Amino acid sequence: KVLVSIAANTGVTFAQILVGYDSTNFELVDIEKLEFAGKPTTSSPTTANPIAVTYSDCLNDTYDNGSLAILTFKIATISQGNTYVVNFSMILITHKVTSLI
Repeated sequence: KVLVSIAANTGVTFAQILVGYDSTNFELVDIEKLEFAGKPTTSSPTTANPIAVTYSDCLNDTYDNGSLAILTFKIATISQGNTYVVNFSMILITHKVTSLI
């Protein structure tokens, strides 16, 4: 199981985290979407690679830290001494617009 979370949050209204993995070693079997800052999160289908986990509240910045989703993987073949890598990248963080010019 892999926890997708936000820490040291400086304030967001929208965040999307990409989770990539080697599909020859892993099979994604479940995405448990959680609530973050009182709003449900969304994700791409389990067949996508990378998986996009998204939080959005266009009206309010949140400074909360916490979990967005739990991804459950099955490792195809477990070999002693092997390292299995899951990559995370934050692709977009936006803040609430307070005024327009």
